[in-house]
Amino acid sequence: MPVARALLLLVVLAAPAAAERGAGAGYFGDLRAVFVPVRQLEGTWEVLHEAPTDPDRDPGMKAQGVRAVRTQHYTRYAGPISQVCSVEIWAFVTPARAASVERGLRRADWRFILHENLVIMLRARTLERRVGTTKTLFEDCARIGELTRARAMGLH
Repeated sequence: MPVARALLLLVVLAAPAAAERGAGAGYFGDLRAVFVPVRQLEGTWEVLHEAPTDPDRDPGMKAQGVRAVRTQHYTRYAGPISQVCSVEIWAFVTPARAASVERGLRRADWRFILHENLVIMLRARTLERRVGTTKTLFEDCARIGELTRARAMGLH
């Protein structure tokens, strides 16, 4: 009988945490695992890693249910052209929080991919000598975004 009470107490105490996470819906691991490794990309890409953002240090992010934020920049150079594909991933405590905040984050020159409790944001820049910078999401950056979504789907 004491074992049954202990199990019941454990279930009661764990229920609010599971409800807040969306009953297990989403990815709660290290966001580094979601990014596409450069070796899986065609061409001569390099990766620049940004230091992760700590939502615990930002009351606004924490209040919105942000659990983690990481960003990587995929870069490549081909003669007079340089391209950067920035991939930023925000993990939320629940899929509902991610969907709600994602609507407010939208920007014209970003592409947003919502996957459960993750918001994957893509931004691309192409710098061409004598032409300047364009903010169009080039095809290979869109592909990096889809590969990132596929990795997120496979991590559950």
